Amino acid sequence: MKQLTIQKLAMAFALFSFGFVAIGSIMSGATYVTAILRGAGASLLFGGVAFALLHLMAEEQYQEPAPEMIETPESENS
Repeated sequence: MKQLTIQKLAMAFALFSFGFVAIGSIMSGATYVTAILRGAGASLLFGGVAFALLHLMAEEQYQEPAPEMIETPESENS
């Protein structure tokens, strides 16, 4: 997964969570300033978590597996 794709997905999660939390807060009776602050906090939290997890998944994908010990008949005799 490319770095640009990771950033786009994290931004999508952040914007969705901002909108969801901000609109939900306004519908629940919060003031606009409070709703914006809650949305900003949610976008930082969920966008950051999405970025971190996707970044870790991308790093894991490119790592080579550790070489396994291959037993040969010569090593069994010694």
